[in-house]
Amino acid sequence: MSFDELLSRIEALPPSVPGEVRPPPPEIIGFFVYVTRKLRKWKRYALADMAGISVSTVERVERGEAVEAASLEKLEKAFGLELGYISSSRAALTEEEMILSAESQAKLTYIDVRPLKTQPQVRELAECCGFLPLSNVPDIECKEEIQALNEWFDLASFIRSEVIARPSSEGRRLRELYKAILDCVKGLERQGYNVLAGTLKAPVEGMPDWSYAVLWVTSKRSDPGGSKRQFIPFDTSVLPKKLTMADCTRWFDDD
Repeated sequence: MSFDELLSRIEALPPSVPGEVRPPPPEIIGFFVYVTRKLRKWKRYALADMAGISVSTVERVERGEAVEAASLEKLEKAFGLELGYISSSRAALTEEEMILSAESQAKLTYIDVRPLKTQPQVRELAECCGFLPLSNVPDIECKEEIQALNEWFDLASFIRSEVIARPSSEGRRLRELYKAILDCVKGLERQGYNVLAGTLKAPVEGMPDWSYAVLWVTSKRSDPGGSKRQFIPFDTSVLPKKLTMADCTRWFDDD
C-alpha cells in the first residue's frame, strides 16, 4: 500500500465524536509512525532494529494494519516517547481544542540545519547575535562537552567582534579558534553524537537583523539518521520580541 492510499483510508474514517474516549485507529498510528520515521531520516530496517521488531511489522504498522500492543510499545521506546503515547485511548478533541492545537502548530518554525564541519560555518554562527543550544540528549550525557562547545562559541563571538573593529589583527587567532571548535565537534562525534548547526532569523523591536546561532546535539544511538536531518522544529513563541539592556549581550548565558 502506498502512502497516498493510507491517506485515502484516513479520509474515509468516520468523524470522531468530541469527548469520546477510544484508541487511535490503526491508520492514524500508521501515519504517525511513517511521518515520524521520515522526519528522523530513518530507514525501516533502522527503526525495526532499534525497536527490536521485524521489518515486516514496521511495514504492517505503516500500512495501517493492527499489530500487537507490545510492538507499538517497542516503537514508542525506539522513538523516545512515553509508554502509550502512540496507542493509548484518548478523548477526541473538541472544536475549541482543535483550534488551540492549530494555533500551537502555527508558532513552530523549521530551522535549516546541517552537520557542523567547516570553518565558514563556524564563522557564520559566530556572527549571529544570540545563541540557541538545543539537544535531545539527556543532561547526564556529555554535559561538560556541550558546555565546552558553547564556551568556545562565546569566545569566538567576542573575538570576532574585535576583528570587525581591527580587521588585520586577529584573523589567525580566529582561524585557530574555529579549528578548536571543530575539534570539539569531532570529539562529540567520536563519543557517538551528531552536531548540526544553522541560523534562525528572529527580528526583535528595533533590531530587524537579530539572529540566533543554533546548535543541535543528538545521539547517534537514539537518532541514527540525525546526521542527515535537514531541519528541526522550534517554537518561536518562547523568543523575546523586545530585548532589555541585560539581553543585549553578544551571546545569551545558557545557565
